[in-house]
Amino acid sequence: TNRIRSNLVLNYTKLEFHYSNKSHSKHDGLDS
Repeated sequence: TNRIRSNLVLNYTKLEFHYSNKSHSKHDGLDS
């Protein structure tokens, strides 16, 4: 279960990073 849990956390972190990157680029375009 530990390996599965860490895998889930890893995938979630990747998704979070991906989406935060997208929103950041959107904000950059709007701000400037």
